Amino acid sequence: MLILFPSNIFSRADHKSLGGLGTSRWLEALWEPSAGLFILPGGLDMLDISGDGDARLICADLGPVGSDLTKIRVYKAGDQISEHNMIDPPCGVVGFYTENGEPRSSVVAVGAGDSVYIFKNMRPYFKYCLPHIEAHPKEREIWHRCGLDEELNVLTLADDLELLLKELGATVLSSRTLKFLSMDSNLRLSFAEQYRRVPLVKANALTAIATIRRDSWNDPASSCLILGTEGGEILVLDPRAFSVMDKHQLEWPPVAFASYGLWTGDGRIMVIGRDGRIGTIRRGSPVKLWETLPAPAVAISVLSSEGAAVAIMDGTLMGFSKRYGQNQLEWPPVAFASYGLWTGDGRIMVIGRG
Repeated sequence: MLILFPSNIFSRADHKSLGGLGTSRWLEALWEPSAGLFILPGGLDMLDISGDGDARLICADLGPVGSDLTKIRVYKAGDQISEHNMIDPPCGVVGFYTENGEPRSSVVAVGAGDSVYIFKNMRPYFKYCLPHIEAHPKEREIWHRCGLDEELNVLTLADDLELLLKELGATVLSSRTLKFLSMDSNLRLSFAEQYRRVPLVKANALTAIATIRRDSWNDPASSCLILGTEGGEILVLDPRAFSVMDKHQLEWPPVAFASYGLWTGDGRIMVIGRDGRIGTIRRGSPVKLWETLPAPAVAISVLSSEGAAVAIMDGTLMGFSKRYGQNQLEWPPVAFASYGLWTGDGRIMVIGRG
């Protein structure tokens, strides 16, 4: 675990620059190489999971490179107290409360694949599945015509789908089409016969998960789940029923969130897209874009109600302010909250303020 003590006034810091936050500014408080954790940004959180007043560290461990064994690990005072196997690699893990003033209402949400797995007392409690998204109209039309034909012409179907793949790209097409095109030609007929009259839908996938307080500043306070999808959606779920409260449609998939304020009030969600776009969303309003990052983002953290810090893959720590814009923010002495990064060699890096 590494801790950074930044200057109380900076707007942009590069780890290579002498005048910014150089590597000499990192204080190595704890290093445990035998931990062997492989964690992506968003895969760390702390929560009092049992309501006893003692917070636990929750990690989404992807396992070593080449391993498909993903586990959710829970630590107390440096010791692992439980682990839970996951079928799909998680995009993130968050802890939150479903009721105001109820310490025992704490739950852990793990986003993986097209589902959010909710744990209560680290036992399976609820599973939320993303709604399917509509397939591209041209793809639907091809499969619809295929279903109407009395006698299936698999060669025509393959030619039409191959042309569509070249036109739209693989990311736009459904898993049915991609699987059909990847199959041996001898197996395509039976596959098409099995599915050609089944309605075509495109499976969605989670890309990011976070929380935002719902309607109270008193701790513990209930929080809404924020979900980002491959289809470019941002879904805000009610903490009690886990139903969709609000939905925002973007033109790009979000990969990281940070939030501040109350969602039922003037709260905002900061969102970063896979293509580097960064902006904010408030309830009932479309996304307001700020900037396009020069490199993919690693993590984002709110510093105050006026700005955020973003770590990007070129080694730069950037500051953004709603009031002053990029690189002009004098940050007040506010801590980085849960700003965890995986260093790539089995260590966990947490940025904080002294």
